[in-house]
Amino acid sequence: MTVDQFEKNIEVFRSGIESAKNGLAVVRAKKDVAAIFANYSRIVRYHVQIGLNRWRRGEDPRADFHAAIDQAELTLREIDIWQPTVESIDATDWNLIETIAWLVDRRIEVRRQSERIERAIDLALGELLVDALYDRPYRERVEPLLAELATKPRQELAAATYRTYFDLLDAGKGSANVGGLISQAQKNYSQRARDSFYSGGPGYMGGGPDNPYVVDWELSAVLRKIRWMGDTVHRWKWT
Repeated sequence: MTVDQFEKNIEVFRSGIESAKNGLAVVRAKKDVAAIFANYSRIVRYHVQIGLNRWRRGEDPRADFHAAIDQAELTLREIDIWQPTVESIDATDWNLIETIAWLVDRRIEVRRQSERIERAIDLALGELLVDALYDRPYRERVEPLLAELATKPRQELAAATYRTYFDLLDAGKGSANVGGLISQAQKNYSQRARDSFYSGGPGYMGGGPDNPYVVDWELSAVLRKIRWMGDTVHRWKWT
């Protein structure tokens, strides 16, 4: 892992943003709604991944996160204009957007995904994690979803990951168990490098070769929520 590789990654994402922006003029002229929203989602994703790469090497990711949120807000405003399909709307990861918005002290009202995607239990748990961040009711739905996710092929690590997040929220910063839970959460994240479920997902989730270049942004939000101030690359350090 070198700074040079971080720069290579960031340049790829910058090129992706420019390509998506250039493509928008063409697909807008054609009124190709699916392509419009696919390009919107790419712009969001690449801004986030630039921010995560900067974060992993110790740099402030806030400008990149704000750019991603700005684009997500534009996406939401244009839903009523273009009337995209559910699939086009959900090309953007709204759990990701709500979480990074919380980290940078912004609010964004999104349309929930898990009710529209059959058996998307990991998305539903991500939504409950977002609810916890924003002090909305969440706890009573957690256990049934964790139990169901643990039965899904290839998703055992995802179930363990969310279990640890919610255990941390339950424990709070003053619990004697917090140190062990954080160690487990970091171990879970490292295991994504070799996990088929995470390796098959988007790069910002840290699966496969992306693992050393991004951070666990959901764990970051949990640690900030419980006001834990210890030392880990996954802790949010910017105010």
